Amino acid sequence: MKPGKYDKYLEIMIAGLELEELKKQTWQMADAYDLDIRIEEYAGQQPIYFYRWDIDCLLDILSEVVNDEEEDPQKNSPEHLAVKTLYKRLKKEYKRVWRD
Repeated sequence: MKPGKYDKYLEIMIAGLELEELKKQTWQMADAYDLDIRIEEYAGQQPIYFYRWDIDCLLDILSEVVNDEEEDPQKNSPEHLAVKTLYKRLKKEYKRVWRD
């Protein structure tokens, strides 16, 4: 999908363990236009931008990771907590930018 001139976007910094864990999930983003490539190439040194449809995809993927017992059975591992924190941040920012 190509953004229109009135489409809002979210700029957010993702770095460290959050970024590492997000990059592990890019294989699930194959149907999202260019999102997987943007995340793979993102170094976490400046904000990355996401449009609403990008955030929808990310929230769906991260929700499954956070709630999937088989993906990470240790709910207190640093990796799982990083994904959970990122999920909550993206959800909060989504609500802030796109209040419906």
